[in-house]
Amino acid sequence: MMPATKLPRLLFFVEHFERLGSGAENYAVSLCSALADAGYEVHVTAEDGGDVPGVITHTDHKRIPAIIDEVAPDLTIDWGFHHAADIHRLGGGVHSEFIKYSLDAYKGLDRKWKALRNKQSKHRKLIVRETAMLQSPQAHFIANSKFVVDQAGAGGAAPNAVTLMYNGVDIDRFRPVTDPELRTAQRATWHLKEDDVVYLFVAHNIRLKNLELLCRVFETRQQPAKLVVVGKNRPAYTSTFMEYAGAEDAMEVCYQAADALLHPSYFDAGANVVLEAMSCGLPVIVSDRCGTDELVDHEESGYVLPVVGDTIQDLWAERINALTDDKALRQRLGTAGRKIAEQHTFVDYVNQFRKLLTDVLEKKKSL
Repeated sequence: MMPATKLPRLLFFVEHFERLGSGAENYAVSLCSALADAGYEVHVTAEDGGDVPGVITHTDHKRIPAIIDEVAPDLTIDWGFHHAADIHRLGGGVHSEFIKYSLDAYKGLDRKWKALRNKQSKHRKLIVRETAMLQSPQAHFIANSKFVVDQAGAGGAAPNAVTLMYNGVDIDRFRPVTDPELRTAQRATWHLKEDDVVYLFVAHNIRLKNLELLCRVFETRQQPAKLVVVGKNRPAYTSTFMEYAGAEDAMEVCYQAADALLHPSYFDAGANVVLEAMSCGLPVIVSDRCGTDELVDHEESGYVLPVVGDTIQDLWAERINALTDDKALRQRLGTAGRKIAEQHTFVDYVNQFRKLLTDVLEKKKSL
């Protein structure tokens, strides 16, 4: 019998290594946990983090060079641009593109002030550092959308050094309604009735994710609908149509208690919340700048709309009105979205990641 191939020792560089509800905050934890379960020796450096079974965490980013010497990893994986590595996962995109797109979240004098702040030395230094990493001939990059593939290319990454890997979703956790009573109970905590048409908006950065647009749309709606805001930051705006739910850990229950997801973000590299909502059978209306919009089949599983221009409010209002007034439409789009999510599971993502680890390690050994 041939001896089993020894799996490589991995060292991840992650800023925050802890579970926080759902979305991007959990992705590094989930991936590292899955790799540890598969038999990899997984180490993580982090500014802060919890105790994850099977994963060895070193909570001191400042000691990365020393930790590399101590751990002697076969491969290093950087969750962003924290330190030079064999593989960089560009989960937040590229900073120069982020500041360009996010500027649209500001209006008038605020926009001018933000544009000036974006020219500060800390931004220039970050862009210079990222560009150096992108142009490193030894590095490989994971982009979670074509949107980010283009950003990496613009920053100088070679085309053959970038792999497109859409995020995966846990389709067993995030699934259509399985318990109507749980759905009713969750709605009751939001002070909503069973026959209310409920739209979900999930974001911590409510300015960047463009809650302001939705407030303007809902203010002028003729048909009744409710907007539930989930996130750690309470909006300053209040209205009878809006319910602030705060931060939630059981996001799968929130999706199941809603009728659709709205995500008019000015910038996302790959919005996990969109794929999670689709996996729960929700129709989605998303911006054309959220990365995951590439997985939405426009007018079949949801709608992809622009967030900049003179007719934006009318475009969003038209689609929201259509969903509010037509339950059958919501069900049809939601069913189609679930099928798309089933093609992008977290298990599939882990398998793709493991293959990439093998490919990059073979290339590294050949150099």
